Amino acid sequence: MVAITPVELTDEEQAINASERKEIDQAKRRRRDVRTFSTLGINAGATLTFTKDDQITCTVVSNRKVFFQGEELSPSAAALKVVHGMGYKWPAVSGMDYWEYEGVKLSQIGDQGDDDELTE
Repeated sequence: MVAITPVELTDEEQAINASERKEIDQAKRRRRDVRTFSTLGINAGATLTFTKDDQITCTVVSNRKVFFQGEELSPSAAALKVVHGMGYKWPAVSGMDYWEYEGVKLSQIGDQGDDDELTE
């Protein structure tokens, strides 16, 4: 069985000192930082390439949008159009894992290291 009541432990109970608490809090803040094309070092006008087919591209038009097949979309919406066109019936994808800039997946750019989507 699994407990359904959350258990909160103090830093003292977990043997976390002040320096470690500061590092933990900074890591939490970094994870919450908004990921935009500018924070990834990608400017408007840049071309992104679909990871599964380098003939499929889109263009960055703003901090959180790309131009793809005549529409301004989030990177995830654009990637979803591509995978649906390939016959997959997935309800959602992470655009950060399906678009790359200069040969590097968006999810791997920067020091964030997580799969968060660009905040829309």
